[in-house]
Amino acid sequence: MKKRFAIIGKGFIFSRHKQAIEANGGEVYLTCDIDVDKNPDFIDWVEMFNHPKFANVDYVSICAPNYLHSIIAREALFKGKKVLCEKPLSINGTKGMDGTMTVLQLRHHPKMQKIKKPKELFIEAKMFRDEKYWNSWKGNDIMSGGVLFNLGIHYIDLAIFLLGNKWKILRVYKKKRKVVADIRFGKSLAHVHIEIVSNRKKQGRKLLMDGQEIILSNQDNLSYEDLHKQVYQDFLAGKGVTVKEAEKSLKLTSAILCF
Repeated sequence: MKKRFAIIGKGFIFSRHKQAIEANGGEVYLTCDIDVDKNPDFIDWVEMFNHPKFANVDYVSICAPNYLHSIIAREALFKGKKVLCEKPLSINGTKGMDGTMTVLQLRHHPKMQKIKKPKELFIEAKMFRDEKYWNSWKGNDIMSGGVLFNLGIHYIDLAIFLLGNKWKILRVYKKKRKVVADIRFGKSLAHVHIEIVSNRKKQGRKLLMDGQEIILSNQDNLSYEDLHKQVYQDFLAGKGVTVKEAEKSLKLTSAILCF
């Protein structure tokens, strides 16, 4: 029998999760979204969790607004489900979320598997977003955590993945649509540049490591690199980015914003 998933949130990223689930032999059994035009099975996740059909669900995938991640994950775990949560794992604490896995798919980028720890790392992520983005919950810092939590967390996690978790922040420049930080990781130095740009032609995501350039993506959205399949493969095998692991990038992201 196929593994049954309930997905909460039928926004942009929903299709990537659905494709990844089906590619790994699962099925989307229930869906939930507040927008009735998206034809969800439920418009209230609490109602879904208490419906008899939810007993048939094996896994819950959380693609809801960031501020809801922790509460939904805790309730799903309480119901005995295995939980995968979109990034960021949480913007309001991780208490009670143990057992949840999170989506930080850049770890699965094929070029990341062969990299040796560089002495100097430059991460530049410039992403185009239109007014629809800013007019949604994603443009609300209270609901999304702001650009660094909502989009930059991938690259903060990647810096830790490549350089380790011992760090010291040296410099930070912050604006609504741009965050730049210099961070010392032991003997390595990382320069992180996260920015939302207004011109699609200026977007791009790349690494420069000791002079070697690696292009991560030039597409409108990182999810187009089709790395969610590997995330689900790990998740279904009982592996992936745990709460303890995800907390590393959450803590550094918070420290940058408070610097």
